[in-house]
Amino acid sequence: MQVLTATDRTQGDDPDDFQHAVPGELVRFPLAVCDDEGCGCARGFPGMASARATTTAEVVDRPDLTPWDYWVLLADDLVDQIGPDVVEVADVVGLAAELVHLAQVAASLPAGTVIGHHGGVVAIRAHAPVWR
Repeated sequence: MQVLTATDRTQGDDPDDFQHAVPGELVRFPLAVCDDEGCGCARGFPGMASARATTTAEVVDRPDLTPWDYWVLLADDLVDQIGPDVVEVADVVGLAAELVHLAQVAASLPAGTVIGHHGGVVAIRAHAPVWR
């Protein structure tokens, strides 16, 4: 399964880049963004293990992950981030479905592609290496 992971590739190409996530950890698109441009939530990918964000995500082929495994990891992450006392199961399912769709769109790119995003717009920052 192709997924998005935190990467150092292309970090620093944009002066507003940041990398607080663990390189290689699964990342997702944010649940919501605030109005404060300085906080970075409009361009960050939260790490699903560290809960820390990065502005660069790489498409990686992870044959060890099934779509179901990914769904469970994502749902667990959402409950951890929102809090089990606040979130309803139906809300987690809806949020997870939306985030899975966004991840699938991005992961439809070739493995090795590095992306960024801002305000709902995904941009390719580095194309996948071409091996001959």
